[in-house]
Amino acid sequence: MLPHPAPAAPAAFVRDRHRRLLDLVRTLEASREEDERVELVSRLAEELATFVALEDDVLGPWLAARAPDHFGPGSMAAARRGGLISLAARLEAAPAAGPEYAAALEALATALVAHVRSALRELVPVLEALPAAESARLHTALLDTQERMTEH
Repeated sequence: MLPHPAPAAPAAFVRDRHRRLLDLVRTLEASREEDERVELVSRLAEELATFVALEDDVLGPWLAARAPDHFGPGSMAAARRGGLISLAARLEAAPAAGPEYAAALEALATALVAHVRSALRELVPVLEALPAAESARLHTALLDTQERMTEH
């Protein structure tokens, strides 16, 4: 296992993951080349799968223990993550040009922006308020999980 960089707040980690997803969607929206779109959709699907797994495997259980109604398995946050995966699959299945692709990309972009706004409003403040020791443990868990997922 590689050494982790200096400890950073889980809130910064979460903001960075969300920013990476939004940047990929913006790049997709600007792309006009079919081959580039196919590659970008594949990268977006991978990033989204990693992102959702991090939220489901690390953040979800941690948050659900503290606020089960808001972050638990049946919560709106969980439903939004599942919806993002479905929308990404729809985008992957659409031809890289034409109305199906445009509609799938627009639906995913809209859902992702809503998810990010919600996370910034609801999740990040909780993460920013963590005591230092708990923040360090959660950040390490996020980094370890991310590293395991990207090794495959």
